[in-house]
Amino acid sequence: MKATFLVLPVAVAITACGVPKDKYDISVRDAQQAKVELSQAVIEQNHQKEELTRLRASLNDLDAQCADRARQLADAEGKKTELSASLQDSQSRVDELKRNKAAADARAALFHDLADKLKHQLDDGQLSLIVRDGRMVLALPNDVLFDTGRTDVKPAATSTLKAVAAVIKLYPKRQFQVAGHTDNVPIHTERFASNWELSSGRALEVVHFLTAQGVKPAQLSTAGYAEVDPVAPNDSDANKRRNRRLEITLQPNIDDLVYVPPR
Repeated sequence: MKATFLVLPVAVAITACGVPKDKYDISVRDAQQAKVELSQAVIEQNHQKEELTRLRASLNDLDAQCADRARQLADAEGKKTELSASLQDSQSRVDELKRNKAAADARAALFHDLADKLKHQLDDGQLSLIVRDGRMVLALPNDVLFDTGRTDVKPAATSTLKAVAAVIKLYPKRQFQVAGHTDNVPIHTERFASNWELSSGRALEVVHFLTAQGVKPAQLSTAGYAEVDPVAPNDSDANKRRNRRLEITLQPNIDDLVYVPPR
């Protein structure tokens, strides 16, 4: 009965509006179809929004990855520059070591050459060949060369100095310094006011002797150190005898000096 009453008003309304029932049914179907399509469109739009959100998140992630990769590339470039500088520094150090080794080998060869040429004098104790402060030194005891308080070369020492002169002449491009040294016992005579004058006078006397043997004066220089450069404490006769000496030092060439790399 209720169903009958429901249908009856609808039929009456349709009849009253003058719309045929078949057209009404078609309109209802079309409305329902449009509603379905709208619902599907809404769902599709939501899917598209979700996809757009996902794509934006992926794009942001790619941007972050690109930024991270750019930082990595910048770090790598910085490390490359640092490694290049380190490699260049290492190569400079290797080159410097090679130069130092070559110079050291040359000095060692020269030392052995001098020792061979003065072997007789070295064996007899007339002189000694040492390296001090990086320089080769021929040391001759004053007691062998000079009488106490005098600068005249003893006749017995002339053969040793002649041998030294002969060796110096073999190295015409090298410079030699002749230096006198004393112990700490002061001297004060009419000729020598102090050990400075005595040590300098002895060095100058030896230079005159060497040049008389044919050594070029331009190869020689003199110095007097008095007692200020001892090789032993002046606390015994033996040590004082060691300090009383004349040294002929082979001066370094420019090539032997420490290499300073350019900036």
